[in-house]
Amino acid sequence: MRAVAAYVLKHSSIFARDGARLWSADQTARQKQQIEAVGTKISALTAPTLQGAITYEQFESLLGELHKLGFFPETELVSAVARSFV
Repeated sequence: MRAVAAYVLKHSSIFARDGARLWSADQTARQKQQIEAVGTKISALTAPTLQGAITYEQFESLLGELHKLGFFPETELVSAVARSFV
């Protein structure tokens, strides 16, 4: 999960936009901030105090938030998280 969080924070400015129109600088900055906020939530799930207490569903919920924001982490990273719960 740490790798996913790091990826999200590093690449938060690269996201899919709906439609052909260009976004304003404010809209783009807001979207980037929202993506980074989800990345921070994913990072928080990796806290040592939560080890063993989190579920894949919690991660998947945050992944869904990223998808709604037009951000899609690399499949390999998401697969690695899924495998860690098996």
